[in-house]
Amino acid sequence: MDREGHLLATEIEWAIEQLGMFPYVYLPNPTTSTLVVSMLTQARFIAVGMADISAIPGIECSSLPQAPPGLDSGTHIFNTEIGIIVVGVVSSRPPRDIRFVLTGSDDESESLQDKFGFAEFLLTAAAPMTMPSKYQNGERVRIRGRDQIFQIDSSRKVDGGWYYKVTFGAKSSEVLEDAITGKVGDSLDPVEWIEGECIDSASLATAITTLKLDNLLTDHIYSVGSSLTHFMAHQFIPVIKFLQGRDRRILIADEVGLGKTIEAGLIWNELEHRGVASRVLIVCPSPLVEKWRDEMANRFDRQIDRFSKDTLETLIEITKRGDPSKPISLVASMQKIRTPNILEALASNNIHFDLVIVDEAHYLRNSSTRTHTMGTLLSSISTAMVLLSATPVNLHSDDLFNLLKVLDPGQFADRNNFEAQLMPTRVVNKVAASLLKDHIHPGYIANELKRLEESKFGKIAARLPEYREALNILASREVLTSSDLVDIRRLILDLSNFSSIFTRTRKAQLSFARAVRRPTSIQVEWNSQDAEIYKYLWKWLFLKAQIKRIPPNFLAQMPLRMASSSMPAAVRYLKGRVEDDDLKLEEFDEDLLDLEDELDRATYPNFSSSTSIANTENGNLDLLEFYRRRVLQAMNAYHFKDPKLEKLKAHLGEALRVGGGRVMIFSYFKTTIEYLAEHLHSLYSVETITGDTPPEERYAKMKSFRKGEFQILIISEVGTEGLDFEFCNAMFNYDLPWNPMKVEQRIGRLDRYGQAHEVIHIFNFAIAGTIDNAIFDRLYERIKVFEESVGELEPILGELATTDLVSFALDPDLSDEEKQSKLRNLELAILEDEHRVTDIRNAQELLQGTDELIIEGFEQERMSKGNFVGQPEIETLVRRFLGANGFGKLVPSKYHPSCFDLTGDSELAAVISRQGSKSRKIDVNRLAADVRDEVPVTVTFSPEASIETLAQLITIQHPIAKGAQKYFVSQLSESNRMGALEINHPTLSGEYLVVIYLVEVSGFEKKTLLMPFSINRFTGELSTDPGYALLAAITRSAYLDWPGFSRAEAHKLLPPLRDFVFNWHKSFERDQASGNAVRLEQSRQSIIMSFDRQISTNQATIDRDPGNRIVPALKANIRDLEWRRQRELDRIDGIGDVSVLLSSVLAAQLLISESSNRSTLS
Repeated sequence: MDREGHLLATEIEWAIEQLGMFPYVYLPNPTTSTLVVSMLTQARFIAVGMADISAIPGIECSSLPQAPPGLDSGTHIFNTEIGIIVVGVVSSRPPRDIRFVLTGSDDESESLQDKFGFAEFLLTAAAPMTMPSKYQNGERVRIRGRDQIFQIDSSRKVDGGWYYKVTFGAKSSEVLEDAITGKVGDSLDPVEWIEGECIDSASLATAITTLKLDNLLTDHIYSVGSSLTHFMAHQFIPVIKFLQGRDRRILIADEVGLGKTIEAGLIWNELEHRGVASRVLIVCPSPLVEKWRDEMANRFDRQIDRFSKDTLETLIEITKRGDPSKPISLVASMQKIRTPNILEALASNNIHFDLVIVDEAHYLRNSSTRTHTMGTLLSSISTAMVLLSATPVNLHSDDLFNLLKVLDPGQFADRNNFEAQLMPTRVVNKVAASLLKDHIHPGYIANELKRLEESKFGKIAARLPEYREALNILASREVLTSSDLVDIRRLILDLSNFSSIFTRTRKAQLSFARAVRRPTSIQVEWNSQDAEIYKYLWKWLFLKAQIKRIPPNFLAQMPLRMASSSMPAAVRYLKGRVEDDDLKLEEFDEDLLDLEDELDRATYPNFSSSTSIANTENGNLDLLEFYRRRVLQAMNAYHFKDPKLEKLKAHLGEALRVGGGRVMIFSYFKTTIEYLAEHLHSLYSVETITGDTPPEERYAKMKSFRKGEFQILIISEVGTEGLDFEFCNAMFNYDLPWNPMKVEQRIGRLDRYGQAHEVIHIFNFAIAGTIDNAIFDRLYERIKVFEESVGELEPILGELATTDLVSFALDPDLSDEEKQSKLRNLELAILEDEHRVTDIRNAQELLQGTDELIIEGFEQERMSKGNFVGQPEIETLVRRFLGANGFGKLVPSKYHPSCFDLTGDSELAAVISRQGSKSRKIDVNRLAADVRDEVPVTVTFSPEASIETLAQLITIQHPIAKGAQKYFVSQLSESNRMGALEINHPTLSGEYLVVIYLVEVSGFEKKTLLMPFSINRFTGELSTDPGYALLAAITRSAYLDWPGFSRAEAHKLLPPLRDFVFNWHKSFERDQASGNAVRLEQSRQSIIMSFDRQISTNQATIDRDPGNRIVPALKANIRDLEWRRQRELDRIDGIGDVSVLLSSVLAAQLLISESSNRSTLS
């Protein structure tokens, strides 16, 4: 049961329990009423103001179209003398905030009387409800007097019964329920299929594709080729892990530039095809809102609306109406959605999302911030959740724990539980790393795997049959073959229940060519005026901080950095503030989200008594005023000659030459950006992006820069976040962030997948006499931040950003020599402390050890087994759909070899119109009109061709493909269940009978699989490999017609094949039952550990001070925790045992040829 279903079941159980004691019970959700009725043995049901509610079989049901005044929305349950009455109400009055009961006591008698008055009125005013329809959408039926098989397309209630829309081919008709004579059932017995004629290869392939699309297979990926992106295997790691996870939640922490946005879009595609992505919310920093809208439109053909007051009201209204089907896709800024009124509106109106995606999710990691509170709420109101962050997390801090607790607060309730669950994952990932190495003895791997049994959760995982099978393979081999590695890989991936919730891919793991980073240092010498301003600004700010008893970082950091960035811009900005003695921290940082995070996490010098000035009477205020006047005097005399700007102008020509006419200049400050634009616009074409740039304008400028419409883009820290500049290869760091990871993120905007240049030129300014030069320039050069990705040093550097670096750089108790000494110690800590680096390597292995196996598994197993939907088979499906009905065709386009001109007629236009689309780029009405008017439409089945030509990409969600799927589902019958065909394969050969089964597994992890079983015609060898080869050939449309063998031979092969299936079924169900028991036990132990820790903490407090006033509250809390623990354990126990159902769905007579030179297109 998912999170939402569990909460609903708990509500219903509570309501039914209260009915035994009280005459009236109220629940806020009106749709709960039908579930309450279904769980009661005898009750009456009244639906008030609830559209599209049908009568419930066996229950006396009535309805009223509109609620009387004064009746709250919700579920009202009455325990009366004539029995229980359940009333579901949707009215103009919103639901109450909480569930409650009325006891009938004196102070509640009037209220209870009012409620029962409503019940009496409703019993007389409500009309009997229509019984539910006999036939459901998608079912195949026969109609009186007709030979064709029709498919139910839709139904609607009318007075006295139901009215159906049915389709046959492209024709749509309406029919009364009485005219339908019954459903059409297929013969699912292969014996009968053998008696019929074999269908051709394309018909069988179409049937297989139709089954894959119609059955939502657990082990299949539907998002391959579904987006306007180039295929990258690593981008499917999150998809696979997400689908493997029980709770559909994942943290994607890939390095900058590897396509986290695409990965989230692919997960969305998967959920959409599985029918569980009707309501989607994307949350990101405000500068990225337009980027997300554009990316989803251009790469995934999605229309996403901005989150606003209007869209929130629409969400609330739809939720109140109990209409979960209306699709809504929204993108909201963190700044907007984390406001208290928005969070309250989401929580109090029972709003729920099918999928929530949070970009730059590292802002959620600090549990004391409003952004973290926002993440926790969104997690509680979403079925699936995806967090994206390129900022790495350190396992030795609370960062990862806090993020995972947002994702799954049940599994990661406390830190100890989190650490305990990591232990088996550490073992599994170490074994995974061993499998990627050459010449590792199986005995060594087996010994590593046995360490799984050393931890509590590992012992539970060791009871899985996959563990025993992996050990058996390792024990029986001296050398592991490729087949062994495939098997062990598959087996150990099931042993860790942690890895499915986290994924991180690094550029170093991938094979694509990367650009070389080439840094150039530009040394700048300040004149005496610049140096004097900096000197006295420093003294004034530090003394001011000491007198106010605050760490100097709060006051001094930003003004000093601004001065280092651009002294003329700083003088212009700071002069008035110094004159008025009015400096505010918030003025200096554009990114308030980042500020909130860094200030909360920073540590500062512990000032000694010599530094903290307790007595301001001893001339310190006079000294402070002296420094302020010296700063002001120097600023008033400033001549605004700028050696740094002159150096920039001197290097811009070279930068534009090596950068192909485009250069980016990074600065942390808007004041610097405005100053540079002012002085460069007469020499070059210049644009700027800062935090003040509206999102639409920001993205428009980025597009223009991509097209080469201007030469120089001057951009701030906030402006870079989430934007891709892989087309540019020359950048200036006009100032340096005091956080090495910020430097990496700047460069990462250019150094990402798709960077076409071999070299990225990085120009860095260094000003003698500043903190930037004395501390940060030197450190960054020594650890080669500018030359290479910091890789394994990322967590170390991330810590330094808010601890050691800033602390000693701004510590007034340290002399210059002492600061240099500390800097040398830091360099040694980073460059020479192999223990820290080893810790980070271990952390990477701990979290991503299986990821490379998943990449290999995807490229080897999934591709070789056909466990995905290929674009070639979608092309076959569409071509046969057009040809079978004769109302359209695809003609090769003259513009591109992979493009086609689609033409059709009014019947095809009708099919397109009926499907609808959430697409932004595909205007369904326009497409239908063009087809109706026989205007050629350029389409393609190749993502690469669509990227090149902008032709419409036909994926499984395209209106024509959806129409084709529905058509072939309606035509799938006993007459087209067996075919004969030929494929080629590099290692297999022979003639086979193949029977394909649909496998449905119940229990803790429900699964639906497609399993092909085969028998060799001549040797009698039984296997699944030829069947998988067949499925893989279907994905490529790589098959030929073949006459097959005789019916007598097929009949002879069927009994031993059925015995093989029977034995596999027994073994598979036994393994699934064992796995189900282990997963249930893992969940039980996690629940027990989490609640027991909370209970023991409360009990320890009581034991320390039994007389404390809070003891009664603590005891009550313990009782509540014990009740909640038992409720969760009961929920786990109620999941039930495993059952495995097999249904034969298709069969094939198959010839496999080893020849690789045969034609591969049917």
